[in-house]
Amino acid sequence: KGGLLLQQGDNPEAAKALVRAIDLDQRNFTAWLWYANSLLNMRRYDEHLTALETALSLEPMSRPVNNNLAFSYQNRGDFERSLQHFDRLLELKGQNWERYRLSKVSLYFWSGELARAVEDARKILAKDPADVQAMTWLIDANVAFGDLETADTWAERVIALDPTTAWGQDV
Repeated sequence: KGGLLLQQGDNPEAAKALVRAIDLDQRNFTAWLWYANSLLNMRRYDEHLTALETALSLEPMSRPVNNNLAFSYQNRGDFERSLQHFDRLLELKGQNWERYRLSKVSLYFWSGELARAVEDARKILAKDPADVQAMTWLIDANVAFGDLETADTWAERVIALDPTTAWGQDV
């Protein structure tokens, strides 16, 4: 019942139903995951993280839980914990694993670890030399480093690959 209420957008009632399911079976992974989602939708962030951590303890290799934790910790500014979950997602190599690698680059950039952002962006480009998003992070990181010449070189590559990008348009 909690899952249906969650899909219908009735988060308070979904949370109540899911708590009842959890009370009946503390090891009900799905109930914990859906409960966490209902809490997030109600902006009850601390409880959301607690529910996710409980779900993780039940299914440590769950892609949805690790994904939610990676982004939740990133939004809270807890970059170290966020990286742990992005790393686990990369180990699991699900259908979105390249997105997770780019998310790690973003996380490194915003946490001020520019050298790590550049290192990971280059790893992406080693596998896919035409990855415009990875190049974009290299542009941003080199601008932050003050290396405008290298940033311009990457911008030219992006424009060559995708002339419709913002750098390729007259502003």
